[in-house]
Amino acid sequence: MWNNKIINIISESSLSSNDTVFYFEIISKLIKKYWQKLQDIQIQNIIKKCDEKIYFLLQVLQKYKKDNIPDIKTIVKEIKNKSEYNPSFEINMIETSTKYNIEEKIQKKFPQSTIKTKNNIDLWIFIHWGWRYYKRNIDQDLEKVLW
Repeated sequence: MWNNKIINIISESSLSSNDTVFYFEIISKLIKKYWQKLQDIQIQNIIKKCDEKIYFLLQVLQKYKKDNIPDIKTIVKEIKNKSEYNPSFEINMIETSTKYNIEEKIQKKFPQSTIKTKNNIDLWIFIHWGWRYYKRNIDQDLEKVLW
């Protein structure tokens, strides 16, 4: 019941589903690290000056007393299921056949996703989606093997 109210309020705002999920991931990180401080009005005013969207979402969560991580995860899950959420990935790596394997695996797991690719000349890979990332490079691997 409360989830529907929150989702309706959010859907009436100008935020897209992808942006909403992204902002909720940011809010989850803030709550995890600064939960008690986020209750302070001065901190909320600073957040409002920096990013009004995060401030708006925090206010909605606090109004319905759902400003904890499990409730946010539930809301995000419902947004992903009910809306036009399309994850977007950014892949930076050398042009090889492996690059296409990675793209195929992402498309298989996330069929509605958007994938942007960039070519690098270094021996490393960086995949970025939402608030998460995967990063590997040959120097790190060699260092682990040699030491």
